[in-house]
Amino acid sequence: MQNVHGGTIYTIARETGVAPDQLIDFSANINPLGFSPRVKKVLLQNQGAILHYPDRGAYDLVCQLARYHDIPAHSILAGNGSTELIFLLPRVLRPKRVLLVVPTFSEYETSIRNVNGQVFYFKTFINYDKWIF
Repeated sequence: MQNVHGGTIYTIARETGVAPDQLIDFSANINPLGFSPRVKKVLLQNQGAILHYPDRGAYDLVCQLARYHDIPAHSILAGNGSTELIFLLPRVLRPKRVLLVVPTFSEYETSIRNVNGQVFYFKTFINYDKWIF
């Protein structure tokens, strides 16, 4: 399967006649329910804290999580976003075979292939192949 970054929800909607808001796009890591009011409030109250990238090692976060859960800090893997973790986890686990439910975020396939894992596909959309360019 060719690597194609996700986000084809509008193409699929046009070609199937289904409204985009009636589809769930698993290629995007977006909560289909949107932000909770509590999250919106916290974001607005802390705008200054989100202007810069976080600490690459997430030192404070890892220490707090380790303390809270009473586990060693070295047993916690933190990343600067989901994409970093998508690539780190296969490097740690070294899977030989992986089943991907597609369509999905293309980085899953790339991260598995980077560690020489074999990728199998479970297609959830009957005509998915015609959207591979």
